[in-house]
Amino acid sequence: MRTWTVGDNDAGRRLDRFLSKAAPTLSAAHVQKSIRTRRVKVDGRRAEGGTRLAAGQTVTLYEDAAPAAGPDPAHLARPHPPLSVVFEDANLLVLDKPAGLPVQPDGAGRAPALASYAQAYLFQRGDWHPARENTFAPAPAHRIDRHTSGLVLFAKNAETLRILTEKFRLREIEKTYYCLIHGTPDAPAGTLRHCLRRDETRSRVSVRPDRRDGAKTAVTAYRVLAGRGGLSLVECRPLTGRTHQIRAQWAAAGHPLLGDGKYADNRADRALGWAHQALHAHTLTLAFQTPAGRLDPLRGRVFEAPPPPWVAAFARNGHV
Repeated sequence: MRTWTVGDNDAGRRLDRFLSKAAPTLSAAHVQKSIRTRRVKVDGRRAEGGTRLAAGQTVTLYEDAAPAAGPDPAHLARPHPPLSVVFEDANLLVLDKPAGLPVQPDGAGRAPALASYAQAYLFQRGDWHPARENTFAPAPAHRIDRHTSGLVLFAKNAETLRILTEKFRLREIEKTYYCLIHGTPDAPAGTLRHCLRRDETRSRVSVRPDRRDGAKTAVTAYRVLAGRGGLSLVECRPLTGRTHQIRAQWAAAGHPLLGDGKYADNRADRALGWAHQALHAHTLTLAFQTPAGRLDPLRGRVFEAPPPPWVAAFARNGHV
């Protein structure tokens, strides 16, 4: 038998989803069967899988189950690289990620990752401890590519993560990026519009003629900031949230990003020292149009990451 006390970060979670995270060794089918056969009770009473839990309630599973394997406190206590903190309050941590560092760890959890460093940062400050949680760990509300630098929003509690996830879905969080592209667009400002189909096996997207076969519309507004030496510095504002949107759209437009070997041949760029895309997540605006709960005081807030050196260098003299 195992018993959990529901904390603030699990309040509002469905009973079946709570159990799937708190007892991950149980399959989803096993969780549903345990609930159906009354081997799970909330405050000593039978409950349905869709029951929303409240803080302070107890959930009892009348069978054995291994606990969730949370982060190792010894690992969290070790020194980690200093983080570039753009903003922090009780709910939100905004970080400026360096290029080359993934947001999330790999499947084995061995490679360094921004999420691991953020959790260690919060653990060492006393803001979070896995032993006091059943299922929650501070987590990014979105991702940027490993070799893209710039802003990432981290939720310090479950309610903030739910709010941010919903705001991204509603397109109430706006982003701008800087990138260097080959060539010069026909118009100094405009909009890119394509249909992109995601290929999970190749970890990339392809441009399709229409929305058949699961392709989704991708729209990016842009303006050229500077151009010389066969390159252009461009500010992009994605109006949709598709995987590799900026990289795939500029490649499809005949102006691939400098260094991007996934959507173009970057052999010449590599010879110049650019093995990966020149892309930087510059600003994030909390452009909330609907209620945002505990994040309402941040409505309209703009977060900005300092431009990487290549942006200033190109704007100044055209060299990167």
